[in-house]
Amino acid sequence: REEMRDFRNLVKHSMEVLFRVRYKDPRNKLFHLGPGEGRDITLERVRLIDPDNDEVTVYFDRASGLPKKLEFREPDAAGVRQRVVHEFSQWHWIQGVRTSLRTDGYVNGRPAFQIHIIEIKYNSGLADNLFSKPVPPK
Repeated sequence: REEMRDFRNLVKHSMEVLFRVRYKDPRNKLFHLGPGEGRDITLERVRLIDPDNDEVTVYFDRASGLPKKLEFREPDAAGVRQRVVHEFSQWHWIQGVRTSLRTDGYVNGRPAFQIHIIEIKYNSGLADNLFSKPVPPK
């Protein structure tokens, strides 16, 4: 149960879902917050708030326009809301797609994970039906 909740929360706050799905939902509100503060002064902030009051702030690099980090809050096992930050770096062109090869994750300012992509392929010929919503049995 807890693992599924964490997985759903991770997907809900992933860059792919935010940029492909969530920002298009008319029930969500988008706010341009302007430049960040302190070490984030070179970043532009955009906040998405959904009807459940879930807030996600995306920080974009002003020079490149690429997302530099995502920030959101999620409850821990005890229900205490924690500040979660995903920072993206080492951007490269791969098959015509700008791709971050490194993601650093922080929870309440402490390092929580680090992801390094060594190899990635886009449009690798997977069948479309692999991405279809399953039909429940009758």
